[in-house]
Amino acid sequence: MSGSGSLLQCFWDLSSLEEAARLSAAQKIISILEESRESDSFQQEISYCLTRLVSGLASNRKGARHGYFTVLCEFLSRYGDYLSCGVILKLICEKLEHIGNAKGSEERGAYFGQVFALLALVESGFTMSQEELPLVVQKIVAIATKKAPLRELCASVLMKLLEMLKGESRKVCELVLPYMALDCGWNGSSPEAILLLITLQRYFKEEAWFGEFVRQYWNAESNDFLISRNFEMLSSTLLTSSQCHPRIHSVWPHLFDYLWGTKEWAGFWSIVIDGSLLSSTRERKFLAYQLIEKLVLPSLSISEVGVVLTPTLLCQIHTSTRVVHHSLYEASMHLLEKIVQSVLKSPILCVGVWLQFLKSSSHFPESLSHMQCQLSLEGVSTYIDFLLTHEAPPTLSVTLMGWILEQSSLLMKHLPYELKSPDWLCKLVLQLLIMTYSNEGGVSSEDKEACQSKVLSLLNDLSKIKQGQASPSDFWSVKIAKGFQEWFSEYEGEGRLDTKMSSSNEEARLAAIHLVTELTEKDAAGKDSIENVFLQLASLLYIELIWEREGDADTVINDLIQCHDHMLTDALKTPSRKRKKPSAEWIEMLIDIILSLLSRPQQVWSSAVERSFQYIVPHLTKESFELIIKALEPQSVEELMEEEKGGKQQENNNKNSNGVSNEEEEEDKEEEDEDEDEGEEDEGGFFDPGAEFMADIRNALGDLAAVDSDQESIMSIDDERMEALDEALSVIFQRRQERTEEKKQKKSNKMLMMHFKMRVLHLMDVFIKHNSNIPLILDLLKPLFLLAIAYQGHKVLSPLSSRAESLIKSLCTIKKYPKENVNIEGLHSFLEELLTIHIYKAKKLTTPIINQSSMFLIKVLKGVCPPLPSVSPMATRSARKKRKIEAPSVPVQKGALQLEKVRDLCSKALSHMITKKNSNVPNLFFTTLSDRFPDISLMLLPSLVNDIQTPGNHFRLMLGYGLISSILGRSKEQVLSDTEIIDPLILHCITDLKSSKVANYHPILESIQSLVMNLKSHDMCKGDGVMKLHKALVEHEESNPKKTGQLTVNILQLLAEDEEEND
Repeated sequence: MSGSGSLLQCFWDLSSLEEAARLSAAQKIISILEESRESDSFQQEISYCLTRLVSGLASNRKGARHGYFTVLCEFLSRYGDYLSCGVILKLICEKLEHIGNAKGSEERGAYFGQVFALLALVESGFTMSQEELPLVVQKIVAIATKKAPLRELCASVLMKLLEMLKGESRKVCELVLPYMALDCGWNGSSPEAILLLITLQRYFKEEAWFGEFVRQYWNAESNDFLISRNFEMLSSTLLTSSQCHPRIHSVWPHLFDYLWGTKEWAGFWSIVIDGSLLSSTRERKFLAYQLIEKLVLPSLSISEVGVVLTPTLLCQIHTSTRVVHHSLYEASMHLLEKIVQSVLKSPILCVGVWLQFLKSSSHFPESLSHMQCQLSLEGVSTYIDFLLTHEAPPTLSVTLMGWILEQSSLLMKHLPYELKSPDWLCKLVLQLLIMTYSNEGGVSSEDKEACQSKVLSLLNDLSKIKQGQASPSDFWSVKIAKGFQEWFSEYEGEGRLDTKMSSSNEEARLAAIHLVTELTEKDAAGKDSIENVFLQLASLLYIELIWEREGDADTVINDLIQCHDHMLTDALKTPSRKRKKPSAEWIEMLIDIILSLLSRPQQVWSSAVERSFQYIVPHLTKESFELIIKALEPQSVEELMEEEKGGKQQENNNKNSNGVSNEEEEEDKEEEDEDEDEGEEDEGGFFDPGAEFMADIRNALGDLAAVDSDQESIMSIDDERMEALDEALSVIFQRRQERTEEKKQKKSNKMLMMHFKMRVLHLMDVFIKHNSNIPLILDLLKPLFLLAIAYQGHKVLSPLSSRAESLIKSLCTIKKYPKENVNIEGLHSFLEELLTIHIYKAKKLTTPIINQSSMFLIKVLKGVCPPLPSVSPMATRSARKKRKIEAPSVPVQKGALQLEKVRDLCSKALSHMITKKNSNVPNLFFTTLSDRFPDISLMLLPSLVNDIQTPGNHFRLMLGYGLISSILGRSKEQVLSDTEIIDPLILHCITDLKSSKVANYHPILESIQSLVMNLKSHDMCKGDGVMKLHKALVEHEESNPKKTGQLTVNILQLLAEDEEEND
């Protein structure tokens, strides 16, 4: 049957390129042998098939070795009992022996055939005796020395052999190990030797002979040669594995599989991959790329991200992708794409890789944006849990605390706002507080200081996130306070706390957490309850006692608890027992507390007060609101800063008439002189110490001040005089230093005051936007105005003025303003102050706010309902009938606005603007008044007509005519009478038209046009004055044809139309 055509065809089909044909041929060969198993020629058929299969392994056809090797493995597995190892080895030597004059391809085929035959012998599980096993090992080792490409394949055969013998330690020690040539150690090591050692260590690590062997030759420790001290030598050995390009050497998967997840993995990657491959040649960098893509990314976990994606790797990728013609451009782009694709499947992995890219650099905009779009709240929260539960950082270069702080900083800096959840932020803050306060974990003092700073930063970030208001448990500050208290109660007294609080702090801490627990348990803090204020502030003060143990939080906590007790006492009183001002006492105490918290530099307190203020607004009284207004006064701010400096008395505490201290008026001048006092560099680059300082030096030196430094007389000064000079000069320099420090402190105090005021102004901005219908809002206008003009143009405090101006604009543009329970007298008083003091001192910067404030006050007073005049009741109705009751005289009013008083004030200011040459009264005020309130501006017309008779100059005259035109053009009411207004006005217009001193007739003609249109609308163009005006206009047109414009023509047409209508 050995020569049958069907069997021969099967052997030919084993070389087919199609896998299906090869499998079919293999099945036919095995089935034919099975059919002949009972025949007498079966042994002969076995020998024939074995000879053909071994010979076919030397074939260089593409599919031949695959087909023959597969059938040979199955053949030896089924019919090994009919064969001996010696016969197979002899057949390998005969059929696959290298002939000296063979070609290169034939020689290579013969060697590969031998290796595959031995591999089939091992893979099939063929039973070998103790004498045959060393022969097989020797044969494999001998083939490995023939050609370099055969070493890896031979090592794989030996590895399979060791795996087959993993349960027979004695055989490996006595029969296999002596022939594997592994006793050369690190000096003569190769990747194949490392592969065999990994296999031996995997299966025989606990054997005594293996431990002795690796300690003797491979510098091992505890029977393990893959330790950190050997990684440098291991990297040198593995560098030669890049010769397998573009394929990965077999040692790498086994090495990664053995070290992955162990404590040695980070050191291995840092030394072998990051420090060796990525810092070597282009081929080895490409090898590192392949290792990451094929071995790391498929099994990458969040704990390995920091180890694998090192700054060296990311920098190499960035450098390669910057230039299209770079040798590693395509490989780097491919690896970058694979990294992004692999991490998008896991939310936590996406967050970790995104942070690692950000940590290295931000030079991957497309990849970063793609990953950032895939970030989720679940992934961020899971990553925070990983950070807080991980026992060690990914690299040895940072501590665990430093790694957590670094990762949290990157998250807060680059994470989108919608992913910053209070839930995971609370976990992070709570854990950092515990790590700071705990005495475990070996956290250094430097890390604790950095942790305290980071906690403050995270609290500031938390304060910017909107809190839930459904129940007290939604407040993040409550979660942190209660969580820390649970931890503190559990470990207190066990020696696990870092430091102990002072007695006052401990009492305040217990009182604060008691208040928080009480309010939370009884659910007293509803959606709009004032209890929310006490709950938030008490929990935040409790947290402050943890991260700031030397502050005044204990005092504030005691005040807050006292205020809460007053509030509860006031709420329990019956209406008959309540005081006239039921909420004044405790609400004023609460306002004092929130103002003291606003003075702190931390952003968290500003946000906390802002959130709390919305609950306080419904309980505000006039007295409590005045406390806030007082904080806006410039002088009250100075006093506040003096208290913060330690209670030093203020030297200059006098105020001017506007409420601004004399010191503030001279601040600009003092700041201009600071540079001269401290000294500056001249044009030549030399330092000029200042005239005053040099004068002090000359006075101290006396006659020596005129002596040159190189003369001998200086050297002849005796010791006593030298000591006196030293003492005098030291006093001068010390005084100079004190002045410098004093100026710095003064500037620092100004900055602190400005920040405090800014926060109060921000609080008032929120108040204006959400509470425009509360009457107290009108009391803000005056302090805002005084603050705006006090610091306008100031070098340091000018932002206060700008912010106050912005608030004035917001206040003056509210649509729904209060119309009841308004302080009418106070508004009239401030309007009078604006029109009697500030309007005469108006400057370019203050004119808009004066104008806005005045118009707003007039609008509000016109819209407010005036209180009804009170009449004393009589004893009986008959008495009221007998006595004639006269109602008190009330001035002419519109709403609550006293028109006569406003008219007189405005007329006086208008007269000053027209008749005074250097008047500062702004014209903008009157033009705006005529636009918004034409009825009031019409009342100023008689005074204005009289004022243009004696103008300060030609410019003032033109301003007057412009206002007349504006008033008449916007007024729909009839002008009073010919004798009072029309005739004098016409007379002035005619006189100025004929005057040769007038350079611009346009304002006069506009006034005449407005007057004629007003008269025509009320049918009053029949008087003598109008006829005179018509005649004057005609003469003006004839005498000044070049200066006559379209206005004159239009006026004459109006007069002519009126005459035609009369006719």
